[in-house]
Amino acid sequence: MHSARYYIGIGLCSFFIILGLLGILTPLFPKDFMPAPTSAQQDYWLRDYNGRIAVYDTPDADAAPIAIHDIYVNLLPECDALRLKAGMLVHGPAALQRTLEDLGL
Repeated sequence: MHSARYYIGIGLCSFFIILGLLGILTPLFPKDFMPAPTSAQQDYWLRDYNGRIAVYDTPDADAAPIAIHDIYVNLLPECDALRLKAGMLVHGPAALQRTLEDLGL
């Protein structure tokens, strides 16, 4: 039969092979794919504004929002809430509408 060292070696090899495959496959499936903006597209920023989602047309944190929606940030999944607190860039009105629908509008 095989010794414990043999099984440990097989386990470590398998572990590193799986890590290598994940490293190769990860770039094929980006988490936040957004198409590159064209020059005619307006950029929008989504941020938390008094607990709700607000749309801004400038990245300036002191600017007034152009729209405030009745989507409460604290009711969203944690990853979405964190992205909104940091500020989420959206390219174009179609992407803005799609993102707001995804967030619950």
